Amino acid sequence: MLEHDEQRIVERILKLRGSEAETARNSYFREVKSHRDRLSILEKPIDKPYEDRLRGIIPEATFHTLIQRYEQERVDRAQSAEHLESRVRDIRQEASDAKTWAKLIRRHTSIETLDAETLLLLIDRINIGETRKVDGRKVRDIEIVYNYVGNVDFLSETMEAISLPETEASYGQAV
Repeated sequence: MLEHDEQRIVERILKLRGSEAETARNSYFREVKSHRDRLSILEKPIDKPYEDRLRGIIPEATFHTLIQRYEQERVDRAQSAEHLESRVRDIRQEASDAKTWAKLIRRHTSIETLDAETLLLLIDRINIGETRKVDGRKVRDIEIVYNYVGNVDFLSETMEAISLPETEASYGQAV
C-alpha cells in the first residue's frame, strides 16, 4: 500500500493527526499579510492627531482615546500575526514529518527481520498497558508511537487489545 500511494498515506496521516489543509494554511498566509500591512500603518508616527491636539482641534481626552485604540489594535494584530505564523510553521512541519515517515516506511516495507537500527529509525516508543481480563482472557493494550508522526493506526484511532497467552501475562510492566 505504501509503495503505491505515498501521497495518499501522507494525506491520511495528516488527517488522522488533525492537521489543517492547504487551504487553511493559505488562509493563514492571507491573514498574516493583512495584519502585517495594517501594522505597518499603525507603527507610523501619529503626527497628524498629535499636531491637531497641540492646535486645539481635538480635545486631549479624544487624543488619548485614539492613541489607546491604535496601541491596542497594534498589540492585538501583532499577537495574532505571531500566532498565525507559528501555526503555519507547525502545519509545514507536520507535512514534512509525514512525508519523511512515509518515505522511511516505504523503504522498509520488505524487511525480513526487524533489527535494532530499523526499530530506532522508525519507532519512538512502544507503550504497553496493564494486563487485564476481558471475557475471561488476559489482554493488554499496546500503543506504537512512531518517529515523526506519533501514534498512527490506519485501522482505527486506538489499538485493539491484544490477547496474551497465560505465560506472557505474568511479565506485567517488565516489557
